[in-house]
Amino acid sequence: MTTTSATAAAEQTLLADGGSTDLPPVDVGDHVQDREDADSATMVVVGTPLESAAEFEVKNGQTVADFNPDYPADDAVVKVVYPSRSDVSTRPLQRYSFPRSRVEIVSRVHDRDNDQEAATDGGVAVATATCYGCQHEVPEANLEQVMSGGMLVDEEIVEYRSRHPQTGECRDDIHRAEYEHTIPMCPDCRAKNGADHE
Repeated sequence: MTTTSATAAAEQTLLADGGSTDLPPVDVGDHVQDREDADSATMVVVGTPLESAAEFEVKNGQTVADFNPDYPADDAVVKVVYPSRSDVSTRPLQRYSFPRSRVEIVSRVHDRDNDQEAATDGGVAVATATCYGCQHEVPEANLEQVMSGGMLVDEEIVEYRSRHPQTGECRDDIHRAEYEHTIPMCPDCRAKNGADHE
């Protein structure tokens, strides 16, 4: 688990600048705290619904935004529980929903900082994928599909229990197609293992 006091400080700066939409995303499993109650217990994130605070209903048709009028109505929603040491499951615990800008991240479960560094190039998001050879995440543009030497077989039943015209035998007509199996590899792995996969 990664403790991120720097993340909390960065969030405070973003809020001071008036930018709740600039806050880093919260992931399921992260530990968060209510900004309005410094003495509140740490909460565990158990959900990040797709609806905004104005759309996410929590009680009797009222939304998260209705209960939190001081926060942006278009804020993301964070669902949390307050687990205690004696709990053996989060399932029976009461779930609470907060606007994203009302909670601050206390610690992260996932290493999002390294993900951000690997997935950005000059401030522009870059799609990444795993190289089959070295198992590293690399930009998709650097990967090339190379032959693995194997074959993929795709079989599809075209007609069920058709009767053969000469023998009268009942059978399934199957359309069979074979494809050469390819794997994604980065330039280094292609150079090292190229001969093995050609």
